[in-house]
Amino acid sequence: MGQETATREHSYQKESKDKEHVVKPPQPKAPETSESASRPGRSDTVLFRVHRTGDITSFLEGLTEECRENYLQELRHVREALDELKETEASPADKGLLSANVSFRFVTPGNQEIFAVLRSGMKADEDFNSKRDVCLVSKFDAKNWCAEYMSEGDEAMPTVDTPIHWACYKSNLRYKWPEAPNAIIHGHALHTEALASKLSLPITAQPSKGAAPIDAQALMGLFDAYPYPQHQVFIQRDHGFLLLAKDMKHALEDFNKTIVANV
Repeated sequence: MGQETATREHSYQKESKDKEHVVKPPQPKAPETSESASRPGRSDTVLFRVHRTGDITSFLEGLTEECRENYLQELRHVREALDELKETEASPADKGLLSANVSFRFVTPGNQEIFAVLRSGMKADEDFNSKRDVCLVSKFDAKNWCAEYMSEGDEAMPTVDTPIHWACYKSNLRYKWPEAPNAIIHGHALHTEALASKLSLPITAQPSKGAAPIDAQALMGLFDAYPYPQHQVFIQRDHGFLLLAKDMKHALEDFNKTIVANV
């Protein structure tokens, strides 16, 4: 789905700190209790509720120096990945917004699993700012389709692709993969059956709606049949690719080898 979906009304619930991502066709007036994201040509509505639990700086202060340094190192690779995505045809800008997503996972010394994602609504011509443009997702509830996250600013919300990233990171436990992916690059290239077939890449049977529950289910089918790390690139039909890797450094290497070479 990417960042191109992130047009925002900035309307908040008065009785709760929870917000909602809504993926739907443009409406004359957005619901008063949600923040909206529109994707042309889609008639589906997907609610994705998010609850902000705090700021990133305070969270990082509670980590060990080694953990903080590893986090900052991954952010440097995120910057490199975004530069590569912008310079290639792997994920062109859409209406001035970034249409790509990058994320990575890390585990705190207290064994808390966190994954860092880009914020919704990033502009393609803006330089990456790690404080402004990153959200840390600490929990995702697949039953209720909602997430808890941290960000530096109150306005920042995690990308609407968060459920898909969560599905990728959790599949190693569900399907007993020998390794767990810790980094993801998502773009909008190689989305056709012809290209997937040419490169022998697994592709979902049905066109992707982006980050709806049905899309997560479709990916689960691929992950069951094509386990990671034997397979690292997965195609959402008519949408784009998901590249999984052990860390951002390897994700960049695999991106240039598999994606850039074929777009």
